[in-house]
Amino acid sequence: MPLQQPLPLPSAPPPADALEIACFEVSPSGRILAACERARAYLGQYGTGVGMRFRPVPWSAFAAALARATRPTAPQASVMRCRTVDLRGEVQLNVLPFQQDRLRVVLFLPHLQQRSVAAIAVRLTAREKSVLDLAAAGLRRDRIAHALGIALPTVDMHCRNIRKKLGAGTMSAAVAVAARQGLLEPEGQGV
Repeated sequence: MPLQQPLPLPSAPPPADALEIACFEVSPSGRILAACERARAYLGQYGTGVGMRFRPVPWSAFAAALARATRPTAPQASVMRCRTVDLRGEVQLNVLPFQQDRLRVVLFLPHLQQRSVAAIAVRLTAREKSVLDLAAAGLRRDRIAHALGIALPTVDMHCRNIRKKLGAGTMSAAVAVAARQGLLEPEGQGV
Protein backbone atom coordinates (compact mmCIF):
# COMPACT_ATOMS: atom_id res chain seq x y z
CA MET A 1 0.00 0.00 0.00
CA PRO A 2 1.60 3.30 -1.07
CA LEU A 3 2.49 5.95 1.45
CA GLN A 4 -0.35 8.46 1.46
CA GLN A 5 0.42 10.93 4.24
CA PRO A 6 3.40 12.22 6.19
CA LEU A 7 4.46 10.22 9.20
CA PRO A 8 2.68 11.33 12.38
CA LEU A 9 5.21 13.35 14.32
CA PRO A 10 4.90 15.33 17.55
CA SER A 11 3.66 18.88 17.03
CA ALA A 12 6.24 20.42 19.38
CA PRO A 13 9.52 21.27 17.64
CA PRO A 14 12.30 18.82 18.45
CA PRO A 15 15.43 19.94 20.28
CA ALA A 16 18.17 21.42 18.06
CA ASP A 17 20.19 18.21 18.09
CA ALA A 18 17.20 15.97 17.26
CA LEU A 19 16.75 14.10 14.03
CA GLU A 20 13.67 14.10 11.85
CA ILE A 21 12.35 11.00 10.18
CA ALA A 22 11.37 11.04 6.53
CA CYS A 23 10.38 8.06 4.45
CA PHE A 24 9.77 7.19 0.87
CA GLU A 25 9.15 4.08 -1.17
CA VAL A 26 11.31 2.86 -4.02
CA SER A 27 11.13 0.15 -6.64
CA PRO A 28 13.82 -2.58 -6.63
CA SER A 29 15.76 -0.46 -9.15
CA GLY A 30 15.75 2.58 -6.84
CA ARG A 31 13.02 4.61 -8.59
CA ILE A 32 11.06 6.71 -6.09
CA LEU A 33 7.40 5.67 -6.06
CA ALA A 34 5.98 7.73 -3.17
CA ALA A 35 7.33 10.04 -0.48
CA CYS A 36 6.14 11.79 2.66
CA GLU A 37 6.29 15.60 2.77
CA ARG A 38 9.62 15.73 4.63
CA ALA A 39 11.20 13.24 2.23
CA ARG A 40 9.98 15.32 -0.74
CA ALA A 41 11.55 18.42 0.81
CA TYR A 42 14.86 16.61 1.37
CA LEU A 43 14.91 15.01 -2.08
CA GLY A 44 13.91 18.30 -3.71
CA GLN A 45 17.14 19.86 -2.47
CA TYR A 46 18.98 17.58 -4.85
CA GLY A 47 16.67 17.91 -7.82
CA THR A 48 15.09 14.49 -7.43
CA GLY A 49 11.61 13.38 -6.52
CA VAL A 50 8.82 10.91 -7.17
CA GLY A 51 9.32 9.09 -10.46
CA MET A 52 13.09 9.64 -10.45
CA ARG A 53 15.91 7.40 -9.29
CA PHE A 54 17.34 7.86 -5.82
CA ARG A 55 21.14 7.77 -6.12
CA PRO A 56 22.87 8.21 -2.77
CA VAL A 57 26.64 8.19 -2.42
CA PRO A 58 27.93 5.48 -2.34
CA TRP A 59 25.51 4.01 -4.90
CA SER A 60 27.06 0.53 -4.65
CA ALA A 61 26.13 0.24 -0.95
CA PHE A 62 22.56 1.35 -1.67
CA ALA A 63 22.29 -1.08 -4.61
CA ALA A 64 23.44 -3.91 -2.31
CA ALA A 65 20.85 -2.87 0.30
CA LEU A 66 18.14 -2.94 -2.40
CA ALA A 67 19.25 -6.43 -3.42
CA ARG A 68 19.15 -7.70 0.20
CA ALA A 69 15.68 -6.25 0.73
CA THR A 70 14.25 -7.80 -2.45
CA ARG A 71 15.52 -11.35 -1.99
CA PRO A 72 12.74 -13.83 -2.78
CA THR A 73 13.53 -15.74 0.42
CA ALA A 74 14.43 -14.06 3.69
CA PRO A 75 14.66 -10.41 2.61
CA GLN A 76 16.73 -8.34 5.00
CA ALA A 77 16.62 -4.76 6.17
CA SER A 78 19.80 -2.70 5.88
CA VAL A 79 21.10 0.28 7.80
CA MET A 80 23.68 2.48 6.11
CA ARG A 81 25.13 5.96 6.24
CA CYS A 82 25.39 7.82 2.99
CA ARG A 83 26.82 11.14 1.99
CA THR A 84 24.49 13.80 0.77
CA VAL A 85 24.75 14.66 -2.90
CA ASP A 86 26.68 17.84 -2.11
CA LEU A 87 29.13 15.65 -0.10
CA ARG A 88 28.91 18.05 2.87
CA GLY A 89 27.04 15.79 5.26
CA GLU A 90 25.79 12.32 6.04
CA VAL A 91 22.38 10.85 6.73
CA GLN A 92 21.39 7.48 8.11
CA LEU A 93 19.33 5.47 5.70
CA ASN A 94 17.34 2.32 6.50
CA VAL A 95 16.18 0.15 3.59
CA LEU A 96 13.27 -2.09 4.61
CA PRO A 97 11.37 -4.78 2.71
CA PHE A 98 7.81 -3.49 2.33
CA GLN A 99 5.86 -5.15 -0.46
CA GLN A 100 6.82 -7.38 -3.34
CA ASP A 101 7.81 -4.55 -5.68
CA ARG A 102 8.23 -1.80 -3.07
CA LEU A 103 10.87 -1.05 -0.50
CA ARG A 104 10.58 1.54 2.26
CA VAL A 105 13.54 3.87 2.76
CA VAL A 106 13.64 5.70 6.09
CA LEU A 107 15.93 8.74 6.36
CA PHE A 108 17.12 10.14 9.67
CA LEU A 109 17.74 13.81 8.91
CA PRO A 110 19.09 16.68 10.94
CA HIS A 111 16.17 18.93 11.89
CA LEU A 112 15.11 20.52 8.57
CA GLN A 113 14.95 24.05 9.96
CA GLN A 114 18.70 23.91 10.56
CA ARG A 115 19.39 24.07 6.83
CA SER A 116 21.47 27.09 5.99
CA VAL A 117 19.92 30.14 4.39
CA ALA A 118 22.53 29.99 1.62
CA ALA A 119 21.56 26.42 0.73
CA ILE A 120 17.91 27.41 0.35
CA ALA A 121 18.56 30.74 -1.39
CA VAL A 122 20.82 29.20 -4.00
CA ARG A 123 18.07 26.80 -5.02
CA LEU A 124 15.52 29.52 -5.81
CA THR A 125 15.68 30.87 -9.34
CA ALA A 126 15.46 34.62 -9.89
CA ARG A 127 11.86 34.27 -11.12
CA GLU A 128 10.90 32.10 -8.13
CA LYS A 129 12.43 34.72 -5.84
CA SER A 130 10.35 37.43 -7.58
CA VAL A 131 7.15 35.39 -7.20
CA LEU A 132 7.96 34.72 -3.54
CA ASP A 133 8.60 38.41 -2.83
CA LEU A 134 5.30 39.43 -4.47
CA ALA A 135 3.39 36.70 -2.60
CA ALA A 136 4.95 37.97 0.64
CA ALA A 137 3.75 41.47 -0.26
CA GLY A 138 0.20 40.06 -0.32
CA LEU A 139 -0.42 39.87 -4.07
CA ARG A 140 -2.79 37.21 -5.39
CA ARG A 141 -1.65 34.82 -8.12
CA ASP A 142 -3.38 36.79 -10.88
CA ARG A 143 -1.78 40.05 -9.68
CA ILE A 144 1.64 38.37 -9.55
CA ALA A 145 1.14 37.21 -13.14
CA HIS A 146 0.22 40.75 -14.21
CA ALA A 147 3.11 42.37 -12.30
CA LEU A 148 5.66 40.00 -13.85
CA GLY A 149 4.07 39.85 -17.29
CA ILE A 150 3.68 36.07 -17.25
CA ALA A 151 0.74 33.70 -17.57
CA LEU A 152 -1.19 32.45 -14.53
CA PRO A 153 -0.18 28.78 -15.14
CA THR A 154 3.45 29.94 -15.10
CA VAL A 155 2.90 31.61 -11.72
CA ASP A 156 1.30 28.37 -10.49
CA MET A 157 4.36 26.41 -11.66
CA HIS A 158 6.71 28.80 -9.84
CA CYS A 159 4.55 28.56 -6.70
CA ARG A 160 4.68 24.75 -6.83
CA ASN A 161 8.47 24.86 -7.20
CA ILE A 162 8.82 27.35 -4.33
CA ARG A 163 6.64 25.22 -2.03
CA LYS A 164 8.60 22.12 -2.96
CA LYS A 165 11.99 23.74 -2.44
CA LEU A 166 11.03 25.29 0.89
CA GLY A 167 9.21 22.18 2.09
CA ALA A 168 5.91 24.04 2.52
CA GLY A 169 2.37 22.88 1.80
CA THR A 170 0.99 26.32 0.92
CA MET A 171 2.36 29.63 -0.33
CA SER A 172 1.51 31.18 3.03
CA ALA A 173 3.68 28.55 4.70
CA ALA A 174 6.42 29.14 2.10
CA VAL A 175 6.35 32.88 2.84
CA ALA A 176 6.59 32.10 6.57
CA VAL A 177 9.61 29.81 5.99
CA ALA A 178 11.23 32.43 3.76
CA ALA A 179 10.65 35.14 6.39
CA ARG A 180 12.21 32.98 9.13
CA GLN A 181 15.19 32.27 6.89
CA GLY A 182 15.66 35.90 5.85
CA LEU A 183 15.01 35.22 2.17
CA LEU A 184 12.55 38.03 1.54
CA GLU A 185 13.51 41.40 0.09
CA PRO A 186 13.09 44.27 2.56
CA GLU A 187 9.89 46.19 1.87
CA GLY A 188 10.30 48.72 -0.91
CA GLN A 189 13.29 46.95 -2.46
CA GLY A 190 11.34 44.15 -4.15
CA VAL A 191 10.79 43.46 -7.79
